[in-house]
Amino acid sequence: MITTISQSGSESKGFIDAHQAQEEIERLNRALAINPWEDAIWNSRGTALAKIGKYEDAIASYDQALKINPGFNVAWYNKGKALDDLGRHEEAIVSFDRAIAINSKDYQAWFNRGIALGNLGRYEEAIASYNRVLAINPNNDAAWYNKACCFGLQGQINLAVENLKRAIDYRLIFGIKLSKTRTLTAFVWIKSFML
Repeated sequence: MITTISQSGSESKGFIDAHQAQEEIERLNRALAINPWEDAIWNSRGTALAKIGKYEDAIASYDQALKINPGFNVAWYNKGKALDDLGRHEEAIVSFDRAIAINSKDYQAWFNRGIALGNLGRYEEAIASYNRVLAINPNNDAAWYNKACCFGLQGQINLAVENLKRAIDYRLIFGIKLSKTRTLTAFVWIKSFML
């Protein structure tokens, strides 16, 4: 199976990021001691905790933000990401759906909903989510790539190749560095179905 592309681009940078995240958590804890009713601080605390892999604690922080402000779509989105990172894909979809219900133009929520659906093998629904991303942001190369993966996993090789070409085209047009390994792997993988 080919791994889909994550939209975040925030891959771990090691100790420096973990150290900075820990300092941020401490700063946010001090702010919450002063004002425990600030939803944005709880959300930021959750994001900092997620950066260092403390997803359960991050979810608890997002839940605090949502208890204060149930209409905080960013907290719903962030909670969905943390749930998905824990492999709790069904729960993640529920959180992404809540974020989308608040802001239907949140293409990142649609995108990560597609990833969660794909992780569950619900490829048609994942493709529908990626189509929503592309309706909002047609230049989203990662959505084209992930659609290609979903089509490939269903054995729809022509559609997989078509979407993979679109992903590559957008990366070239916008000067985004191509991952030669990922692109070559995808082409070899798709070609294996054609034999």
